[in-house]
Amino acid sequence: MRLEVLAGDPHLVLQFPRTLQLLVLSALLLVPLLRARGRGAGGLVGLLLRAGALVLVVLSLAGLAVERTESTDRLCVVVAADLSESVGADGARTAASLVRAIRSELLPEDRLGAVAFGREARVIQWPAPAAIAPVFDAATVDGSGTRLAAGIEAALPLCPEDTERKVVLVTDGNETLGDSRRAANLARELGVQLFAVVPAVGGDEAKISFEKLVVPPVVREGSVFPVRVIVRSSLASPSAGELDLRIDGVARVHESVRFDPGLNVFEVPLELAERGSVRLGAAVSATGGSGGMGRDASLTVSGPIRALIVTEVEDPPLARALRLKNVDVETVLPKELPPLEQLLQYHCVILDDVPRRALDGDALAALESYVRDFGGGFVFAGGPRSFGDKGYRQSAVERALPVSLVPQKPKSPERAAMGVFLLVDRSNSMLYNSRRRDTRDGEKMRYAKQAARALISQLRDQDYVGVVAFDSDPYVLGGLRPLSEDREELLDRIERLLPGGGTDFKEALEIAGSQLTASGLKVRHVILLTDGDTNRGAGDHFPLIEALAKLGISVTTIRIGDDDVNLELLKQISQQTGGRFYHVEDLSQLPQLLIRDTQQAGGEEREKTAEAAAPPPSAVPEGGVRPRIGSGGPIARGFDGAEFPPVEDIVETRPKPDADVVLWLPRGEDRVPLLASWQYGLGRVAAFSLDPASGASAQWVGWAGFAKLWSQLVRWAIREETPWDTRQTVRAEGDGLVLEVQTFDDSDQSDLVAEVFTGPGQSFELALTPVAPRLFRAALPPLPSGRYPMNLSQRSGEKVVARKNDVLAIEETVAGDGGNAAEFARRRPDRELLRELTDETGGTVDPAVAQVAARRGRTRPVQERIDWLLIPCAIALVIGDVAIRRRNPAA
Repeated sequence: MRLEVLAGDPHLVLQFPRTLQLLVLSALLLVPLLRARGRGAGGLVGLLLRAGALVLVVLSLAGLAVERTESTDRLCVVVAADLSESVGADGARTAASLVRAIRSELLPEDRLGAVAFGREARVIQWPAPAAIAPVFDAATVDGSGTRLAAGIEAALPLCPEDTERKVVLVTDGNETLGDSRRAANLARELGVQLFAVVPAVGGDEAKISFEKLVVPPVVREGSVFPVRVIVRSSLASPSAGELDLRIDGVARVHESVRFDPGLNVFEVPLELAERGSVRLGAAVSATGGSGGMGRDASLTVSGPIRALIVTEVEDPPLARALRLKNVDVETVLPKELPPLEQLLQYHCVILDDVPRRALDGDALAALESYVRDFGGGFVFAGGPRSFGDKGYRQSAVERALPVSLVPQKPKSPERAAMGVFLLVDRSNSMLYNSRRRDTRDGEKMRYAKQAARALISQLRDQDYVGVVAFDSDPYVLGGLRPLSEDREELLDRIERLLPGGGTDFKEALEIAGSQLTASGLKVRHVILLTDGDTNRGAGDHFPLIEALAKLGISVTTIRIGDDDVNLELLKQISQQTGGRFYHVEDLSQLPQLLIRDTQQAGGEEREKTAEAAAPPPSAVPEGGVRPRIGSGGPIARGFDGAEFPPVEDIVETRPKPDADVVLWLPRGEDRVPLLASWQYGLGRVAAFSLDPASGASAQWVGWAGFAKLWSQLVRWAIREETPWDTRQTVRAEGDGLVLEVQTFDDSDQSDLVAEVFTGPGQSFELALTPVAPRLFRAALPPLPSGRYPMNLSQRSGEKVVARKNDVLAIEETVAGDGGNAAEFARRRPDRELLRELTDETGGTVDPAVAQVAARRGRTRPVQERIDWLLIPCAIALVIGDVAIRRRNPAA
């Protein structure tokens, strides 16, 4: 902190102005003295002398100085010549010619120095006025590698601070060792400009140049990602060429390409299935040219996409579809939605037709923060039950959605309330697998409960539902009542069902028939779900079947399992009562089957009511409507609108201004969004108004493109990196290897420890040191090339916060120090890297000599303390005070 006392040039400044606070304390001490001794003239003069001395001492302590502005027009230029084998004699010749050209532009007081580098750097000539021409001899450095950072770091401290400092790199930029970007960052902090001059190393250089290789830092195991190669052609007409991609030094892709004048962008899709760090190399060459220009990049192949589906259905169709597309799926009940810190371990969260009442109070805020603040992917899917739920209106979820939620118009005509009785077999045989009869895994019971819960979740509050579980005896889980009164109780009781006992469903049918008859409802339906033969004879059921048929109570019978016991009786019950019979071997279809059957039972009443009322103009046509492709993009890539299944239940929403409507449904003259997406904060959100678990979506679940569409939707929505994704790079540095780990967690970092396994029962640990935000490094012991299993752990003290399994890949050229193999992996200059380095400090690539010698007219402040004046004056004042007091002791 400094304070200007007077303006102008020169002017006075205080270097430590806070020291002036001592004057306040001094004044408090002087007031009593003034009262005690200030009556006589001598006393007052002595007091003023002492006060003046004190002020001068405090000003000296505060750093009172004279500041003037001094020109820094003196230049200091250091030429750092790359003498590695990839440059050869061209580098030495270009550097010598450049030194001569720069000397002719400098003033006598300017300074010129020289550095030579390859694997290491050496000062050839210290900066001095009227410097002699240095000799750049390749024999003075080890040219088997290129360490640009060594050349930069050797040149930076050579110039005096009172000069305008510039470093000119003469290099092809093909870095094989070290990290030049950090050296450039240090140059920027020191105020040193970097320039780069590329020596001519071939005739094609002026025509074709490699501009950039773009790869993501982290890709998913088994996912397809784009590799972009950008090449500049200065040719006047198109030219043929070749493009090659290598994975860890092994040729992977070879393509014939065409170089058009200007920038050329080649995008190559690539898929990597093996986890760990990967070195990707790209090279391009003109047909008939003298070699290829290339660039390497490192990336990490991480584990598969992790998606969390929040659903009330066990193993929903959506989860099975995404697993087919290599998505790691976990499902949780709405009440088990994890907190924000655990959500961050997933790439995408999907709400699968979840009503608002099923979520805890803080869940919506956590979801919004997960998307907006941390870049998570979020998909809100469902039908009228979720999109029409008033609890979501003006909530955190609606803020995140690309559509506005509106009240759902009742279907016209509205069907009357229906009565449904569900009879669930809970006999001992329900303990077994439906296909492997000797396996007691509870599959039959598990799917029966899942189907019953799905049915109850889909029916309306005004519908009457009763549930009876039966073995040898019936157990009434819930009498026939509106679902608005006991939906949650029924769901809970069904979930707690346990199998045991024989099989007898006659009394359960009698209970259902009695309560449905007493209800007075017009639509009365029974679903009988069983897997085994009844203990009674078939004839015992005939009077009951006849009575149910006369009362208009339809009975659908569902026989689960692959055997054919009891089929004829069940078929007869359904045929005589107007219900339907199903023999189900794939139990995963049960939830959709029960829902669809109930909708068909209620459809008869809708048809009768519809005869008396004409449908409104916006009604959905019979059989539904097919979606149309809107903005499309990566979500709908590869689809033709004609192949989408029809949608029977249109959910009303309104797209927000910045939303992309991927799929839409025609409704009169309106376009109703079916699938909309947008960016919300740092994350992406999609709204899909189609419930993937409902019976109404059965055509979509069975559609061949169902898994593809959802996979593309999830891959669009995900974050590129989660906080616990990492990118590993191994590089040679000095005589050893260095492991560099980049994380993607912006929160406070715990200690990062890597355990590397070198053989059965053999491993070693490395404590990685943070060197920059989200960047850790550690020295590796000598290791041969290969792939090593590795555990990365975040630790807080002795506690392991998180652990990740990964693979450490060491290339042969890095592990064995590669000789000069890496020097010739790229035969053309890496201009992209050189542009990054020079842009960092305000320099350029291939500057004119006059640009290097140009003076920016900068000045610097120079300060001169005046203690030499203040302290003697203070001493003189103290001596004067002593003299006065001796002459006048009363003073």
